[in-house]
Amino acid sequence: MSLIKYVFSLILLLFLPITAQNSFGANSSEESDDALQHFRLLLSEQLDPNRATIERVFNPIGEGQSLLVRAYVSGPQELVYRPLFDEAEDGSIVSTHSDSFMMRTLPGTELKEVLINYEEDKKHYELFFGRFHYSVSPDMDDVNHISTRVEAAHFLTQNFQTLFIDQPSAALGIRYLFDKQSQQGTPAVIQLKKEYKDSSTGALMVTSDGEILNQYRFKMYQSIDVEPVYFIEQYHLDKTGTIRYYIQPDGLQSYHLGKSGEEKAGDWIPRQHMQKPRLLQPSATP
Repeated sequence: MSLIKYVFSLILLLFLPITAQNSFGANSSEESDDALQHFRLLLSEQLDPNRATIERVFNPIGEGQSLLVRAYVSGPQELVYRPLFDEAEDGSIVSTHSDSFMMRTLPGTELKEVLINYEEDKKHYELFFGRFHYSVSPDMDDVNHISTRVEAAHFLTQNFQTLFIDQPSAALGIRYLFDKQSQQGTPAVIQLKKEYKDSSTGALMVTSDGEILNQYRFKMYQSIDVEPVYFIEQYHLDKTGTIRYYIQPDGLQSYHLGKSGEEKAGDWIPRQHMQKPRLLQPSATP
């Protein structure tokens, strides 16, 4: 009987580590699946299904699965004055408030791809974007990469179209500024903002707060072609004040805001400074 107990104990000791290892692997896999599914659900609430797709794919640069997002770049935009009428006491017609203005985005044709991974050991999302074409062995020469904490998922998904499809310099710029202020120990609030200018004259039409300017220029149901101007606003909690970084395809131009809102040109940050070293070419095995 003691021999049977000994053999049974030996088998149990050998079996438990294997079971624990398999359980850990399963838990890691489930955590990765849950994190990717969480990101996918948040993203599906923000992206127009007629302009974007979200797929689960094999991870071409590691193990497990990834999310592959394909989305069209936003096309030209126009601001339309579509007045709602009210009749005043004297019988005259008066137009209403800012609800009378409608921003209309025309379809875009350029398609971009973004690969999203989740690293269990770091509790981080990894996003790869740029000149990226998903395949077993994708070309990563012109791909940018950022790592971000899980807590940033809401911000990333809410601004996904801007950060990774329309203005990828914005994603690089936000990471660059956040890393820089963390290294210097200078806390600041970072916000991504957008205003609209008349495409033909360059005049500001819509502020970042949504205020319509120069309303007298608009004729009923006649549209004005506008272009979005994206910028990152960094509000320092010390005496540095507020700095705006206007986003260009090849970098950021900074402006210091005075007390009355006037802008004073600051430094130019080239895109090369915001990019981290290129990634190694991934293996051909997914």
